[in-house]
Amino acid sequence: MGFDDLPVPGLLTPRPTTVRAAHDMGYRAATALFELVEADGGEVSPASLGMLPATVRLRESVAPPPGSSR
Repeated sequence: MGFDDLPVPGLLTPRPTTVRAAHDMGYRAATALFELVEADGGEVSPASLGMLPATVRLRESVAPPPGSSR
């Protein structure tokens, strides 16, 4: 399983399945950290973090379970 759909894993055999995540993930993580610090021991609701869009690219590293008809 790869992350961020980098080109190097595409050179492997079998090519690994990869997840392409939002480019602003680091920004969102830092923002959440600052909110936690400012909350002074309080909590930040997970809903305030929002959902990050992600795409899974299935490649040759994914196969059906042994014995399946697929």
